[in-house]
Amino acid sequence: LMADAAFAEVELPDPAPDGWRERMEAGARLQWALYRRHPWLAKYLSVTRPRPMPRAMALIEWTVGRVEGMPPVALLHMAVTLLGFVMFTAAGFEDELEAQQETGMDQDQWMTAMEPEFEGILTSGAYPMYAAMSGSPEDSF
Repeated sequence: LMADAAFAEVELPDPAPDGWRERMEAGARLQWALYRRHPWLAKYLSVTRPRPMPRAMALIEWTVGRVEGMPPVALLHMAVTLLGFVMFTAAGFEDELEAQQETGMDQDQWMTAMEPEFEGILTSGAYPMYAAMSGSPEDSF
């Protein structure tokens, strides 16, 4: 009930974006914002053992609402793939808050402290993909 109540906070844009890609992006961003407000939520949800949550289902239904010409099972697979990606990525929010409390450092401070160690790894020559991206802000996450 708590999780479904959290999904009730989501206000679906009206009018909705016209294109299917824009609509799916908007749905993912709505979901992401929800997890930012409720860091516990992503870890609570399950795509393998879902609980009945009408408000969560409404967001998923809305997200794929502009995709046409696909059978319902394909739409569901698309929706679950997007949901799973955003949910998995957001699952670290709660861990990050705990890590900040334990270390006294936010994410930027932690990355700065780890920089010398990463630099040593990158200059070893063993990881050319990472080394090629090193220092490229346009390639960063």
